[in-house]
Amino acid sequence: MDMMKEDIELRIWNFVEGTCSHDEKAAVQQHLDTDPEWQRIFLEVKEMQQLLAQEPELPSLRFTKNVMEEITRQQIAPAAQSYINKRIIWAIGIFLGTIIAATLAYGFGQMNWKDNSAPVKEFKPLAKLDNIDFSSIFSNNLVNGFLLLNIILGLFFLDRFLANKRRKHQSGGF
Repeated sequence: MDMMKEDIELRIWNFVEGTCSHDEKAAVQQHLDTDPEWQRIFLEVKEMQQLLAQEPELPSLRFTKNVMEEITRQQIAPAAQSYINKRIIWAIGIFLGTIIAATLAYGFGQMNWKDNSAPVKEFKPLAKLDNIDFSSIFSNNLVNGFLLLNIILGLFFLDRFLANKRRKHQSGGF
């Protein structure tokens, strides 16, 4: 029975909208003249069509202002800068800097600084590091990964530090 009602509604909608063929229109009109169930469904469809044809109800002109006033009454979350402890950030930065310094100290401590060539009486520039063996330091993948991670973290910290300094300078708070 439900499927039949859906078919009746579909046929009546097509009739009301004028999208059915001439023969279909005549058949629906005959049903409407004789069958009370078709008449009831026809009245429901007509009522629905009239409701859909009406313009939607607009909210009051004060609606937006009421919403905005209600939002201002709510507690707004403070900016992140007001609840982040700067001492913790500095402690993390100092910790990372210490790790980088310790890693570099370890690396320089592992280098072979002995010069195996004959003593030279002339000045030897610091840029000439041919006799220093760096392979003993950087041959371990774990050390290399640790150095890379610390360098990236140190650069990130430096970037944040300089960005905060630039922001304070631009806002006038030296």
